[in-house]
Amino acid sequence: GCIAFNTTVFFNPANEQLKTTFNLPKDSEVNASLTTLAGTVITENLSNRTLMSKGTSTINCTTDQLPTGVYIMTIQTEFGTQHHRLLLTH
Repeated sequence: GCIAFNTTVFFNPANEQLKTTFNLPKDSEVNASLTTLAGTVITENLSNRTLMSKGTSTINCTTDQLPTGVYIMTIQTEFGTQHHRLLLTH
């Protein structure tokens, strides 16, 4: 069967700080990235492709240097990939 993982991205809209919280059903390598709607990678490997433990984990990202706009946060694990659309305002 399919094992799901839950992801929450906040604050949305964000202005200086973005937190991505996710709950893993078991230990997993995690890759998080932030891209523009056009697909340009802004930050890659926010999690440094770290093996993260089962349970709740958080990745923090400073966004104060990014221009106002719409971005996509992507979280990849062995359980699948989730995309979150978010708005940055300053």
